[in-house]
Amino acid sequence: MKPIDCSAEDMKSRVARHDDYVGDATSYTRLNTLCTSIFGGSITSLMAHPATVGRFADPRIVSPKCGTVGYLAMKAGAGSLAYQNPDFIEFFMCLSGRLRIDFGGGHSVTLDKDDVVRVPIGVQHSIHNDRSDGATIALVFANGPADCTFSSIVAGLGPDSDDTDLLAKLGVRAGPPGADLAPGELDKSVARCAALRPYKHSLSGAGLPPEAVEYLTASSVYPIMVPEKYEGRQRHAPLRGLTGLNLSIAECTPNDGPLPHAHSQTQESFFALEGEWDVPCGNEMSCVVRLNQHDLVAMPVMAMRAFRNVGAETARLLVIIQQDQTNMTDVVAYTPEVGAEVRRRYSDRVLEAFEETNFAFDAEP
Repeated sequence: MKPIDCSAEDMKSRVARHDDYVGDATSYTRLNTLCTSIFGGSITSLMAHPATVGRFADPRIVSPKCGTVGYLAMKAGAGSLAYQNPDFIEFFMCLSGRLRIDFGGGHSVTLDKDDVVRVPIGVQHSIHNDRSDGATIALVFANGPADCTFSSIVAGLGPDSDDTDLLAKLGVRAGPPGADLAPGELDKSVARCAALRPYKHSLSGAGLPPEAVEYLTASSVYPIMVPEKYEGRQRHAPLRGLTGLNLSIAECTPNDGPLPHAHSQTQESFFALEGEWDVPCGNEMSCVVRLNQHDLVAMPVMAMRAFRNVGAETARLLVIIQQDQTNMTDVVAYTPEVGAEVRRRYSDRVLEAFEETNFAFDAEP
C-alpha cells in the first residue's frame, strides 16, 4: 500500500472546532427554532456527505455516504416530539448531562456521559434532557440510505403553512406513529460506557496477546457499534448498525497513542471526548492537528496518522469510521518495519494472527 501525503493546508477543511460550531447550535434562526420545537434542541451537522438532505445537511466536514454526525444541544427540561425515522438507524451518545429516550411501547432508557443508544428504523421515540438544572449535550448519528436522505415522520404534526419549506429543509413530514420497540430489544439497544470491553482482551481468542495489540493501538480501544456483517478487530461491539459507520472509544494514558498507520478503505475521524490530543499525519507525520474537548478531525483515506494524549490525565477519544462500500472490513496498514518488530517481540504466529484480523504491514510512505 502506498499512503498519500497530506499537509496543514489539506487539513484545514477537515477540522471542526467546538468553539466555532457551538455558536451554530444556539443561534436564533427560524430554522433552529423549528428544529428545537421538533427535536428538542438545535442540531449542528458536523460531518456528512455533501448530498445529504434533512437536519444533517450543510456539514462542517465532508464524509462518505450512509453515516452522518450531528451535535445536539438541549436546554434544561427540553424534549422532542415523538417521531420515527423510516429509512435510517439513529444513535445518540450523551456527552454531558443526562439524556432520556422514550420508545413506543412504554420503554425508556436514560444515558449518562459516553453512553450510547440505538434507535431502530421505524421505531417511535422521543428524546429528553433529563435534568431540570442544566444543559444536555449529545452526538446524533444517522446510519442509513446511500441516497443521503435522512427524513423523519412526526405523528399528528400540524405545522403552519409558513413552516412548510422549513420542515422540508429539516426532512420532516407528518405521518402515522412509528412502531413500538420489540420486546427484549431494549437491552440490545444500549451500550453503557462502564460496561464496554476493550478489544485487546476479546482478540486473545484469535491468538493475539493483549500486550501485542496494545503495542500497535491505543492503551484500550472499546468497540461500541459496527455494521451487521462486519468482520474485523471490533466484531465484539455490543451494538449493530448498517453499512457505512462504526464507532469506538480509544482510551489513552498520558503520552500514549497508536503507532502511525493508514486506513486503506475508510475515513477515520477523531472526536475528543475529553482532554487534549495531538494528531500527527502525513508521510513524515509532520502535520499536527491539536484537539481540545469536543473538537473533531477527519483523516484522509490512505494517509498515515496517529494520535497521542498530550494531557496530564487518562482521556478518551471517540473514533468514527465511515465507508461507502458494502463491506466494512476496515484494513489498517502499518509499515513493514512495524511488522518486523511485531515478529521480533512476539512471534511469526502473532504476526499472522494480526493479518488474519485485517491488520496489514505494507504501508510504505
